[in-house]
Amino acid sequence: MTNPEAESEAVLAFIRERQAEVLSGAISQLSECSIVDLPAVLHKATGSVGSYRLEDAHALLVELSGVVSDPTATQAGIEEARARTVDALRAAGTGAHA
Repeated sequence: MTNPEAESEAVLAFIRERQAEVLSGAISQLSECSIVDLPAVLHKATGSVGSYRLEDAHALLVELSGVVSDPTATQAGIEEARARTVDALRAAGTGAHA
């Protein structure tokens, strides 16, 4: 029988070890995808950073999702919001709260 506390610590350690990689992947995907693919990429990235407890990054992506899903948003406005978000993600580092 396994020790639930030890298992939880192992899971948290795994999460901490992968946070930088997950954030880097999200930044790369958001930077490189087309505007047509942005909603799907953003959805996936938001879920990934949330799963890896990157709370600051998650909040930034949720905010960008609001812009992307706004029916009155222009392509230029979406691109500007994406650029600001990517810059903030890069500046924040991991932003982890695990």
